[in-house]
Amino acid sequence: MLEGLEAAVRRLPVSHVAMPIIQTKLAAVQAGFGVEQELDKVFDRYFSMKHGIFHDLSLVSSTYFQVETFLITPAYAVLFEVKN
Repeated sequence: MLEGLEAAVRRLPVSHVAMPIIQTKLAAVQAGFGVEQELDKVFDRYFSMKHGIFHDLSLVSSTYFQVETFLITPAYAVLFEVKN
């Protein structure tokens, strides 16, 4: 999504009616991405055990759903929903 929004900002004229909406969405996505990067740093700093981190994981059960951040270790797994 980030790449698509950045491409739209580069390609559309500044005066395009959709530009304010696209720029607002781009700012929100960039802020969320920054939070994910900070969370990764915290995990790497404080988790000495082997672990994996997955962001924006789309899964299916009886319906589709998305997990914002999924931390998995040999001992346990944790789902995170982080707000900036």
